[in-house]
Amino acid sequence: MKQDNVFEEFLKELPAEYHKMAYEFKAFTRSRNFKTPAQLLQNPSALLRILVVDGSSLQGPGAKGTGYRLHLASDLR
Repeated sequence: MKQDNVFEEFLKELPAEYHKMAYEFKAFTRSRNFKTPAQLLQNPSALLRILVVDGSSLQGPGAKGTGYRLHLASDLR
């Protein structure tokens, strides 16, 4: 499969409004050399490492504050 076709298939797996969400969640704030979120996603595939990071707080029943913090990082390569 050609590189462009692989990227097009990847974009189909993203939510329909990923472009809007990239701005809303400030994942695409300082664009510098990239004009769109899709262009950013396409170029780091060869040059950069893309990490998806999440931090969640968990509370047990009746807890008055955060009981646990869960951090997860995934390398998309």
